[in-house]
Amino acid sequence: MIKLLILNILIVSSVFVFPQDVPSLDSLMRVVENQSGEVRAKTLLVLSSETRLKDLARSYTYAREALSIFTSLGNFSGKAKAGLELALCYFNEQKYSESTRTLNIAMSDARSGKDSVTYAYIITSLADIIEKEGRTDEAIRLHEEAFGIMMRFGEERGASVELASIGLIYWRRGDNLPALKLFREAYEIRKKLGLKRSMAMALNNIGVVYWRMGIYEKAFEAYSESYELRKTVNDVRGMIITTNNIGLIFLKLRNFPKAHEHFSGALLDSRKDSYIFGEAYSHFNLADYYLTIEKYDSALIHASISVSLYNSFKEHNSVANGMNYIGRAQQGLGNLQLAEKYFLAAIDTANIIDDKFSKSASYHALAILYMGKGKFNDALRYGKLAEFNAGSSNTTQLSADLNLFYSEIYRRTGDYRNAYNALSTYTALRDSQSVERLNHSMVNWQIQYEIQSVEKENLLLKTEKEVAEANLRNATLFRNFLILIVFLILGSFIWIYILYKKNQKADTAVRQQREELKHLNEELAHQNSALEETNKTKDKLFSIISHDLTSPFQALLGNSEILLSDIDNMSKTEIKEFAGDIEKASKNLLHLTRNLLTWSRVQTNRITIKPENIIAADLIGNVRDLAALQAGVKGISITISVNGTVQIYSDRQILSNILLNLLSNAIKFTESGGVINLSAAHSGDKHHVLLTVADNGVGIEPERLKMMMETQDSSSTEGTNREKGTGLGFLLTKELVHKLGGTISGESTLGQGSSFTVSLPVN
Repeated sequence: MIKLLILNILIVSSVFVFPQDVPSLDSLMRVVENQSGEVRAKTLLVLSSETRLKDLARSYTYAREALSIFTSLGNFSGKAKAGLELALCYFNEQKYSESTRTLNIAMSDARSGKDSVTYAYIITSLADIIEKEGRTDEAIRLHEEAFGIMMRFGEERGASVELASIGLIYWRRGDNLPALKLFREAYEIRKKLGLKRSMAMALNNIGVVYWRMGIYEKAFEAYSESYELRKTVNDVRGMIITTNNIGLIFLKLRNFPKAHEHFSGALLDSRKDSYIFGEAYSHFNLADYYLTIEKYDSALIHASISVSLYNSFKEHNSVANGMNYIGRAQQGLGNLQLAEKYFLAAIDTANIIDDKFSKSASYHALAILYMGKGKFNDALRYGKLAEFNAGSSNTTQLSADLNLFYSEIYRRTGDYRNAYNALSTYTALRDSQSVERLNHSMVNWQIQYEIQSVEKENLLLKTEKEVAEANLRNATLFRNFLILIVFLILGSFIWIYILYKKNQKADTAVRQQREELKHLNEELAHQNSALEETNKTKDKLFSIISHDLTSPFQALLGNSEILLSDIDNMSKTEIKEFAGDIEKASKNLLHLTRNLLTWSRVQTNRITIKPENIIAADLIGNVRDLAALQAGVKGISITISVNGTVQIYSDRQILSNILLNLLSNAIKFTESGGVINLSAAHSGDKHHVLLTVADNGVGIEPERLKMMMETQDSSSTEGTNREKGTGLGFLLTKELVHKLGGTISGESTLGQGSSFTVSLPVN
């Protein structure tokens, strides 16, 4: 997982305005009392720089007095330096707009005073503000400009800061190799100048890059050397950061007591020194520690504190990764929606500064979350996004984690070939980490050998005999070294061959298991499909019997009971009305029962198709006659438009049932006096017959029509005369059309009517 280290830009900026070794504050304060003019102003700037992190109010006072003195003297170079110091005070108080305004004034003074070096420090401070706004490319450009100026004027110390600043931006964006190159260059300059505190910073940065790349031995070496240097110069805050980083090494080695000891100790030291950034970093690492040992409540507390503290510094990549930890803690606690919310927020925050590494980690976390939900397509998509954002800086560890994830998700989705390929890649990457460590060891042996050879040569070059003996020893050592290398290479080849043979056997076994699983999965899928269809049929049947079939029975029984009990008190007209209601309920019940029986036969595949040559005009005429009585009650006219030559080869009874259901629906939803048209015609390609039922009724809402055509919905709507229905008729019609090898489509406009067309093959 991601490990973060952010250098204090304020300290870096101020260190290079004045010499590193300055007198104590007490002595400076005594000296400044007896000074005046330009000498006093310069001492005030040193006092401002030294007190800025401990007493910001005093730092402001010193910087403003220095600016006033330089202004009265007309010293533009001094004004620029004082303006820069005042801007850094604003920066430290997170007043970025005031800081930017002051820096722009100082920049103008530096130009007027022709002070190029101070101008360079001003634009690098502007770059720090711009970076916090997410404009990283512009920040890099300003740092590069400052670097060029400092190198031109021999300001190597400041130039090393620019290299480190550019390296930090690359590191925050996940570009590890360019960052490592810049940190090394900064270290070499500082080593040449003997700047121990700055050397320690550079070594710490180098260790962080090695950590992210998964080269933990190199990271530990860099951290250890950085800690010792910081100890010699009593850099308490630097030691806090490095203590955290060494704790991360112990966490990686799963030495949990040591890891917790380092993180807790760093947090305690940060509080003693009022080092807010150190507190944020310690809480962040404690969150990682508790996530690793699966104590999610504690992880959530520490991650939340770190995000709150980092937000105060506008450290976007730290905030992004803190949100990532909160998401993982919520996921561990079972709060999946909250977890997803924080992962997405982490991605949004990382986008501000184009932090690809943080985005890759967040997408990886989302992929694992969605795999746990069983949403494998989404999980795979997020996995690919994680891989894409890792880009060229993709570490061995991250690549291995992603391929292990791919293997699992492909296995769960039954894609065993890709699952095996991903697992093979994961195994190779995991093995490559061992090979990398072996390569690093071999390089170290070679370096040590060369150093020893040179030292022995220098000691033995006193006489010709001693030189000859030294050469012989060196040749022997070199030969032994070559023999060792040969044995190592041969051993590596033998080891790789053994792995290859094992993988071959494993591949064969996996292929056999994959074929067996494939057959079993196909059989299981077929059985599941059949079982699901049976359950759906059962559920639908019970639904209709429990609800739709009881309604007409209740109407029938209710009217019958009233007629039976009150017939002596009723007039003929009332008896006729109740008899009419009983007749309607009986017809509805008969119609429903027929549809229900037909539908159940369709669902259980017990319906038999008996095709014959049918003249469309005869079929439509018969259907119209069957519905004439129902249409006549509402005064609806049924017209026919059919060519006498249209014929179709199909099942007459099923086709009649289809058209009668469509016609009954049309009558139901057409107002009295309306018109319904039945038509039959050939399609444009003459291969299909189109049977259409069109009305000028009330029409159907688009969403309702879409639901009717695309789903198994069977809900019913009252007709224009409050006619009741079951909703089964249209569902049955669709399934019967499907049985005949045809399709059904519908069009409707509210207030204008509806049209349904059945398309069946001619033969």
